[in-house]
Amino acid sequence: MATSGKPPHFPQQPVARQNDDGSIELECFLEAAPAPDIRWFYEQKEIMDGGRFKMDLKQKGDDAYSAVLLIKVFTTLLLFFFQSVRFSN
Repeated sequence: MATSGKPPHFPQQPVARQNDDGSIELECFLEAAPAPDIRWFYEQKEIMDGGRFKMDLKQKGDDAYSAVLLIKVFTTLLLFFFQSVRFSN
């Protein structure tokens, strides 16, 4: 017996937002059956889950899903200390 499926369909544009902690979220809403296997790419290279990147797929309805890519932005804080030097003659 053949199973019926629903090809992936993106009913709206992806959403990009910056969180208070500086991280960035990219979210795509899609409809598909069975549940989709989502992969994210940057410059033709697949992004892997872990480290700076966290991927999540949430079911929002019977065949509706939300795919989120969270990008953690690391900033380096540089502190410079200046010491006053006094020269005597």
